[in-house]
Amino acid sequence: MIKLQELEKQIKDGKLNNSYLLAGTDEALMKSLIDNITDKVLPKDLRDLNYIKLDGFKVSYEDIVNACETLPFMSEVKVVVIYRANFFKSQKEFSESEFKKVLDYYNNTPSHIVLLSYVLLDDKRDKPLKHKGILNIDKKATVVHIDRQKEDRLIREAENIFKTYNKEIGKVELRYFINKVEKNFEIIRNEIGKLVNYTEGREIKREDIDALIPSKSEEDIFDLIDFISDKKPEKAIVLMNDLVFKGENLNKLLTLIEGQFKKLYEIKFQAEKNLNSQVIAGNLKLHPFVVEKLIKQGKKFSFRQLEDCMRLCVDTEKRMKSLSTNVLTEMEFLLISTVRTSSR
Repeated sequence: MIKLQELEKQIKDGKLNNSYLLAGTDEALMKSLIDNITDKVLPKDLRDLNYIKLDGFKVSYEDIVNACETLPFMSEVKVVVIYRANFFKSQKEFSESEFKKVLDYYNNTPSHIVLLSYVLLDDKRDKPLKHKGILNIDKKATVVHIDRQKEDRLIREAENIFKTYNKEIGKVELRYFINKVEKNFEIIRNEIGKLVNYTEGREIKREDIDALIPSKSEEDIFDLIDFISDKKPEKAIVLMNDLVFKGENLNKLLTLIEGQFKKLYEIKFQAEKNLNSQVIAGNLKLHPFVVEKLIKQGKKFSFRQLEDCMRLCVDTEKRMKSLSTNVLTEMEFLLISTVRTSSR
């Protein structure tokens, strides 16, 4: 397995392999890299004749073989792209024998084919080689882990995006923006678009960035509540332990979790009255973009479930004040209990 920087060097030097599997959470970046590889090996005027794209959710072994076996037209190579090839994670799309054929085909890709695919990892804590399918393909194709990007690279990319909007941003504000935003090209593009619209006709200030982008702890709590709503207690516990390892106080975490459930309840209550996000944002002194995000999360819970989750937080807080209680165990039990509540 190689890292992004090594792949970029291979693209720059033109020393490319026949098959690559990109694995990461940043789909926009992986698509961009696949385009860069394609541009390097295939002239643009021949792309329509020698470029095939397959849907990883629907693809069969025969589809892959059929796409690869036909010879290129007026070109030395043909590019075959399998997007969202998540069968390397779940393998549900193939029987065991079929999946073995897919692995063998990656190992024996015809010389006239450049076979490119990418797989979306669950979250930033997910690692490629913990998935058996990706581990197996690593021995046959070049697996590239698209990990968190360096700050300087992201600043350059963000600066270019601001330029496409003809929008100026100061160097200090730009660095502050990159430090706050999720390190994902697609999210960065979306957040820049919001920031440009929000500051139309004036310069971007630090307060504007704070108004639009939640703090890191708020974002982590949002992710944690998402795991609860998706009935994934093990992922919620892993995230909580990561936060504790980084120095987050468990009592503070409990307060943030309880506060998130209260916020979801209030927003859900106002949304049920057919108030739009602008009005709700004004009532709760939140930005409309943040409110829209919370409205979507609130739809995953009923009022009864949110009430039960808030009650569980209060009960946990009472027990945590007891000297005989293991605080970490209580928090883990809380997350499991909220998942059970949200399942009812």
